[in-house]
Amino acid sequence: MQAWRRLKEEDAPFRIVTQAGLVSAPVDVFDPLLLERATPEWKSAARIVGDTMGYNGEPYMQVGPVMLLTRLVALVDDGKLLADSDPWDMRSCRVRLPA
Repeated sequence: MQAWRRLKEEDAPFRIVTQAGLVSAPVDVFDPLLLERATPEWKSAARIVGDTMGYNGEPYMQVGPVMLLTRLVALVDDGKLLADSDPWDMRSCRVRLPA
């Protein structure tokens, strides 16, 4: 119960499972995983999101596709990724790392 109170007081956007147990995490905690799956060549945004979910799924699914897509769009907005169309349309948009 004390751990849950601590997590609530931290008021972080995520709770993730680590070796130390359940911990609070910032909104950009999954950004490095998304960026690691991006390349200088165009890739489907759905592929980036799916690969990130697969990489981060053991032993527990930490995050779903909607939140990863939200972060992917934020990375596009921040210029850390480029998109060839509307990044919210995960199935038709392709993304890549800037040159």
